[in-house]
Amino acid sequence: GMGEATVRQADRGMVRTDGGNVIYDADQGVIADPVKLAADLKAVTGVVEHGLFLGLASLAVIGTDDGHETISA
Repeated sequence: GMGEATVRQADRGMVRTDGGNVIYDADQGVIADPVKLAADLKAVTGVVEHGLFLGLASLAVIGTDDGHETISA
């Protein structure tokens, strides 16, 4: 199942998207089947979008204290 979701907060209160939607965060740890999780999230009534950006990139460059790390798909 999905992890517990919490409303994203900032000093100004609840964080909302440009469209006015509330943002929820749910730490899933390692996601074994991201395509299934994306479909499960979209099937939840009221969910507008999810933050799983599937099929959009084949390379990630992540900044670290020592420079950067590159991950290829």
